Amino acid sequence: MRPYRLASFALSVAFAMAAPASATLLVYEGFDYISGNLTDKNGGTGFTGAWQASGSNTPLAVPSPAAPLNYPDLPTAGNSIVDNSNSSSTGVRANLRTWDSTSYTDNGDVLWFSALFQKGGATTGEMQFGFVSGASPFTTPVGFQVNAGGTTVAALINSGTSASTLSFASGATSTHLVVGRLDFSDTPNADTVTIWLDPNLSVVPTSGGVSLSGTFPISSNVTLRGSGTYSGWADEIRIGTAYEDVIRASVPEPASLGIVGVCGALLLTRRRSRTGQSFSSHPRVSERPLRAIQT
Repeated sequence: MRPYRLASFALSVAFAMAAPASATLLVYEGFDYISGNLTDKNGGTGFTGAWQASGSNTPLAVPSPAAPLNYPDLPTAGNSIVDNSNSSSTGVRANLRTWDSTSYTDNGDVLWFSALFQKGGATTGEMQFGFVSGASPFTTPVGFQVNAGGTTVAALINSGTSASTLSFASGATSTHLVVGRLDFSDTPNADTVTIWLDPNLSVVPTSGGVSLSGTFPISSNVTLRGSGTYSGWADEIRIGTAYEDVIRASVPEPASLGIVGVCGALLLTRRRSRTGQSFSSHPRVSERPLRAIQT
């Protein structure tokens, strides 16, 4: 196989390798913002509006200095969100953001989501993440809840939390990955949300989670909300149609980018070589533009 054909083939393989990383990642938020109020921040991908608060209630904040959460084998970027009420507040701090869920919440659809959480100091409140109907970030979402004390996670629907919980095995103040799956059914009260805590990133989870069922009146809104005296951080929100979508970054992996660069250089070298040969083989062709200019 000639070098340029080999380079073309390798380049095609490289792009194929890179493609799955962003295949059906619908929403991503890494909170790559400067410090301050989260309201009106408009980064990330897949959203249809900026983060919004409601009324005079306290919104969540972007910390300073930057405090991004990190998790083994999960690509992360940007900053994070902090709810640092500690014992000074008993209200609700919340923000809401819109995305287009129209094609992903019909009967028979499956939707995956994930986020990183880390508990701060002593806390008697909760942190929730999920999907809500309506425009209020204070509606109880369909998703998950880091429970009071910050040591367990529960599945969450608009009418309550799961009786079973998942415990933070590696310590409450470590960073943890929560992954959720929504299954939409045409049977009444058979929509299901299942939550996993720190799942194996190389295998799609099928057991070991906690679930709740009901009828989910989900619209195109996601919310983050802290209540009581919860203190902690949240980061790396992902929504997708498959498990791999919510545990990967939205950019090609470095190895694939390296292959693309090498193959591109080979193809460019080949093109220059061929161009040089054509001018040396046909000198009169190269002279014609000069004569035209002299006229």
